[in-house]
Amino acid sequence: MNKLIILLLSGMLVTSACKKLETPIPTEPTNPGKVTKFSEIKTNPSFDWSTEKELNIHVTGLKTSSPVRGTLTISTIDGKGIIYSGNHLMEETFSIKSKVAINLKELKVKFGSIEKTYLVTGNNLDINYVIDYPEVD
Repeated sequence: MNKLIILLLSGMLVTSACKKLETPIPTEPTNPGKVTKFSEIKTNPSFDWSTEKELNIHVTGLKTSSPVRGTLTISTIDGKGIIYSGNHLMEETFSIKSKVAINLKELKVKFGSIEKTYLVTGNNLDINYVIDYPEVD
């Protein structure tokens, strides 16, 4: 009987020592306009999240007396991003479609010793092999 009383007292002592923790109630954010999760961003349904655009490049060939073949390279100004590289005749006229960064402003075009820089505005770019020389008086 003593053992039963000691066991009951021990059980009461152990259960009375346990305390239920309160669940904290989330508080309202101090800055309701500040987004803390990507899923909280609210945008217009037609907003385009893409960071690239399609660029239509039209290459106008230059007629030569004898065939001139070389590698046409279209790249970023620093030369690190190659948009296109292919072996062509200088007199070929063709088009290329490529995906480029939406903030791309300039492209470098190289064919043999010809090297030109083009501004990228919109989705179309017309390039050629004609070298612009400054006028001399």
